[in-house]
Amino acid sequence: MDEELTTGAFAFLLRASALALRFALPLALIRLLGLEATGLFALITASAAIAPAAMGWGLNNRLTRDLVLQPDDAPRLIATRLAVTASSIMLAMIAAMVIPGFIAIDPTWPVAPALALIALETLALDIHVILIALGRARRANLLLFLRSAAWIPIFLIAAWRFEALRSLDLALGCWIAGHLLALATFSPLLLAKSWRNFGIDAAWLRRGARDSAWIYAADLGLVGQLHADRYLVGALMGLEATAVYSICAAVGQSLQILASSAFVQPALPRLIAAAGQHEAWPQFLRAACARLALLFILLLAIAIAAMMVLAQTVAIRMEGATTAALLLLSLASGVRSLSDAVNAVLIGQGRHRIYSALSLTGAALSLALCWMLLPILGLAGAGFAALGSATAALAGRALALATFKSRLSK
Repeated sequence: MDEELTTGAFAFLLRASALALRFALPLALIRLLGLEATGLFALITASAAIAPAAMGWGLNNRLTRDLVLQPDDAPRLIATRLAVTASSIMLAMIAAMVIPGFIAIDPTWPVAPALALIALETLALDIHVILIALGRARRANLLLFLRSAAWIPIFLIAAWRFEALRSLDLALGCWIAGHLLALATFSPLLLAKSWRNFGIDAAWLRRGARDSAWIYAADLGLVGQLHADRYLVGALMGLEATAVYSICAAVGQSLQILASSAFVQPALPRLIAAAGQHEAWPQFLRAACARLALLFILLLAIAIAAMMVLAQTVAIRMEGATTAALLLLSLASGVRSLSDAVNAVLIGQGRHRIYSALSLTGAALSLALCWMLLPILGLAGAGFAALGSATAALAGRALALATFKSRLSK
């Protein structure tokens, strides 16, 4: 428990620093480049967040479970996962270059940097998942900080000092450099391993074929629920509204990420292991959710104070709809944080179909509500959609666990 607390505290500090920088970045981009360029950056960021799930084929959740429960098989499981990722990235890049309609939405868009970030983000997520599953959450969060935030002060200083450097291309280039720095930091760990035991485990891939489709659908549902609304806001309200909405969503997602880093990630191996102990997991999950709720209340109080400061900035106007969206998205992130803990139990129990169905339902409900409410309520409608879909998904997960528990007790 002490190790989990110290790891959680370390992750919390790193993530808090990273999120503060990631939150400051779009505010600075609005001042430096304008709302339209910031909205385009938000869409590229959303694409880079969705791509790892789209090219992940549902293997990371299974990999996490197997690394926790079968640590002796780690070398070949890791090699197999990374080989699949490398092949998927290569095929995706070829498709992006061969099919002009896939990338040439606007000839002025920074296509090449966006594709590079998609590839790097996909690889980075695999490395992050592997390190978390192996109990190396500190190293995982350090690499995450390097690739996601360490480059931001360098870009901001350069852009503020030299007007010629104020461009979206430079921002994306610095982001790519952060990824390369993280990979360089990770390489000594790879070099220290013996590659004689690494190999492609085709049998593991075949065994996972039955479950991977369900997990893949679930992964797409989860990232869709988090990021797909950006595209609807952009299509229905334009890039400038997308820029403002991305800042509101960043606050809510920051709360969820902080809660996950401080509690869910360090406890993930124990949550998965406890899921197989039919007498113990209900009590363990209740205690975990109680602690997570208390942590989120503290984070929400901090966020409210930050909102009050944000309302005074001249970077964006905190109108009624924007304020409502900010509050609703923050509450939705708390509901999703509880879902993260419940999801770990579902994964540990191997209940991939219900996990997938609930994730897809949440994403579909989020998009449907967003599409209906955006024209009526503006950005506040997207906030209501996020909160409603997150609440419905959590209720479905709780019902699934309760039904499963009642069946076991009979």
